[in-house]
Amino acid sequence: MFVPFHITLFLYCSLGVFKSYLYTYEDIEKQIEKEVKKMNRILIAIGIVVAIIGVVAGAVVVTTPQLFGLVSTESTPYAQYMIPLIIGGMVLIIVGAVIPSKKN
Repeated sequence: MFVPFHITLFLYCSLGVFKSYLYTYEDIEKQIEKEVKKMNRILIAIGIVVAIIGVVAGAVVVTTPQLFGLVSTESTPYAQYMIPLIIGGMVLIIVGAVIPSKKN
């Protein structure tokens, strides 16, 4: 099957084949450092969100009416998820803060 040259060139350029030869080692190092910093911020943000979800899970109270509405019972159905979510959030925050952004 014959593929015209301009289509092949377009595919190579769109895949970044020619572009990769234009980067130096320092450019690649800077890009990796930038992406690691971005990853650190994302990990910390996810950790904060997970910890907040854990606190909210422990605080949710569900009221269920019983006996034709004369008696009501309160329960915390998601309290069992509170501690694991808070610990998981703390681990994510610590990992996001500890991962080095540059190796020496």
